[in-house]
Amino acid sequence: MVFGIGKKGGKAKKEIKAPTRSKRRKGLFAPFSQYFFNLISKYSASQEEVVGIEVTPTSVKVAQLNEQHDRWSLTKFSYRNVENGNEELLRTNPEIYVEQIQTALQIAKIETVNAAIALPVSSAIIRVLQMPIMTDEEMNNAIATDSLWENLTQLPDALENYSIFHQVIKRHTERNIMDVLFVASKIDDVNLYADLVRQAGLIPVIVDVRCFALRNAFEAQILNQPRIASQQGPLAILEFSDN
Repeated sequence: MVFGIGKKGGKAKKEIKAPTRSKRRKGLFAPFSQYFFNLISKYSASQEEVVGIEVTPTSVKVAQLNEQHDRWSLTKFSYRNVENGNEELLRTNPEIYVEQIQTALQIAKIETVNAAIALPVSSAIIRVLQMPIMTDEEMNNAIATDSLWENLTQLPDALENYSIFHQVIKRHTERNIMDVLFVASKIDDVNLYADLVRQAGLIPVIVDVRCFALRNAFEAQILNQPRIASQQGPLAILEFSDN
């Protein structure tokens, strides 16, 4: 789930730079991670707290972290099971989930109103597209007319029904092509989860697809641990979850 970001330890306010990835670990989702970290940095620098919220058809989770000595630790957490929960119940009876969010916030004693929301992977289409090399200006012009994504993707619904994030991963000048990370989330799904959070009395400030949120939380931890960050070879993420 998306983990909430708490205030840094100590009373003095100071600017907190967004974490950046080690060059030796540069990979596919680095641009997306940096985008997420920049958002986190915005709220950390202003010393505002953020609570992480994940809503699934069967459960509600809220969490908040606190940083001490460059290490993040889980300080507040609450889990609520939704009895007989399913996708249809989530969409037709959202008030059930709003009540569970409010109860979870009370149990965890969450005081902030800023929320980071984890979108389910099922609500997003994630692809790496290859296209002829363009400058940023050329790409923005093509996106403005909707011609770029319509020519490169075949989405189940009309393009206007999606909120789209894109980032150039790499330009292969020798082959005159470039790799572009393409993430499309259904606007109806984004609004559904954002409305649940708003009705619970919170303000959505970050919306992140769950798989990216999990990876970003992991990356934020290893970046602050030089011993782990300097290791060669693969690293594994082990998640315990109800779904």
